[in-house]
Amino acid sequence: MFTVSRPVLTALQHEIVRMLARGASDSHIAHRLGLGLRTVQRNVSTIMQLLRVQSRFAAGVAVTRAGLLDEVDVGARRSADPTPDRPGSSGTTT
Repeated sequence: MFTVSRPVLTALQHEIVRMLARGASDSHIAHRLGLGLRTVQRNVSTIMQLLRVQSRFAAGVAVTRAGLLDEVDVGARRSADPTPDRPGSSGTTT
């Protein structure tokens, strides 16, 4: 029987990957978690290596498929937590 081992993520990496799955930028993640930008960038790189993926989007898909993140959670948070450093996502209409 073929089994896929789940990557072991730290609590911080788990929170970062949750935010990645919602489309958050590194600078947004750093701001929200009170971390330095380089710290977030290093963690994103480590997460992508652990998941063996080449993109941030693929990391979000991989953790969802591995059961580390619920698809429902991703959709709910995406609509409830707009990323303020993206144009047009401030939650206000013009």
